[in-house]
Amino acid sequence: MSNRRLDEKTKRLVYTQDAFSRLDESDDFIFYEKDRFVNHLDANALVVVEKILKSLCIEKSPKILDLMAGWDSHIPSSLQVQTVTGLGLNLRELERNPILDRCIIHDLNQDPRLPFEDQEFDVVINVISVSYLIKPFEVFREVERILKPGGLFLVVFSDRYFAPKAVKIWRDAGMEERLWLVE
Repeated sequence: MSNRRLDEKTKRLVYTQDAFSRLDESDDFIFYEKDRFVNHLDANALVVVEKILKSLCIEKSPKILDLMAGWDSHIPSSLQVQTVTGLGLNLRELERNPILDRCIIHDLNQDPRLPFEDQEFDVVINVISVSYLIKPFEVFREVERILKPGGLFLVVFSDRYFAPKAVKIWRDAGMEERLWLVE
């Protein structure tokens, strides 16, 4: 597929009125109230994500924000971190995440503003959750605000997601289009 065709098709998807609608428009706190202690990535994918993060994280002792975090960490235990903050919707899941120093409950779909200071973090990661953002442009601008200059924003996604809460554009897009959307 040529980039031109990809761009035109994806732009049509992005600018439709219902692009960021979901099959289940109920309050996210209700959906995420139920614990989901499931593996969102298989063992091989987790190893790859950890290797990528370790190779891209160049700070000696980074402050990391795990955006839309859950019970399982995607941060390699061998990475020497200063702090890891997890922002998510299920406190029980966040409390089971062994690498988190701080847990914050915050619904980015209700309020895309991140409750952090400007340039607070060296690294922000979002692993397999971008498909659920109904205001991704606003959230990404907030990530830019809270990242230190030269900081790393790593977005990892797969073809697995909870369809009722995934936005329409994500459900309708192929992998190449999803890459374009995240970029």
